[in-house]
Amino acid sequence: MVGSLKWLVVAMFVTSTGSYAQQAGYSYNGVLVRTACESNQISRQQACNAYISAVADVMVRGTLTLSMPDGKIRTERACVPAESDFASLRKIVLDWLDRNTNYELQNGVTVVALALSAAFPCR
Repeated sequence: MVGSLKWLVVAMFVTSTGSYAQQAGYSYNGVLVRTACESNQISRQQACNAYISAVADVMVRGTLTLSMPDGKIRTERACVPAESDFASLRKIVLDWLDRNTNYELQNGVTVVALALSAAFPCR
């Protein structure tokens, strides 16, 4: 039940942020991930948590296929520890974005996936 509820929240988040992003003329990207994750508004922090959690769930259970800016296809996986909390995952994503500013306009899933795979490589 909890897993189903999480996906419902993610679906609602993607739907609601998608319309904002479409009005602004672009898709949900690293800038919008940063905006949500750095916000002091609880609803935006929750949206950030849901977005990162959804990407992490996919990557822990299998590989995520990404279309990279150079047109190449890349698969990524992350072995995120079960005890990871939202605050630490948010910090990982934001720190990764700070070091990789060239990805700010890339797809938000790509940004989060690359940040998590760098922080939690599967061995």
